[in-house]
Amino acid sequence: MIKDRAVEKETPFRIMTIGIEALREKLGAIGVAEFFRYFGLGYGDYTKERKSMREGQTLDEICEEIRAKEQKI
Repeated sequence: MIKDRAVEKETPFRIMTIGIEALREKLGAIGVAEFFRYFGLGYGDYTKERKSMREGQTLDEICEEIRAKEQKI
């Protein structure tokens, strides 16, 4: 296992390679593929999108919407 100080000296590519190898050892090849499916990069620009998602809503309105959804659960 690599200690934190050792990782600081590695290149980003090497750190990624070590990480994938660790995942493969613990999860197997199919598990690694499944892991990356869950943690994919996705698409779009969330920073821009999130600004427009609630545009024009007050904090109280947002909280009320959350409460209404929680009651449905």
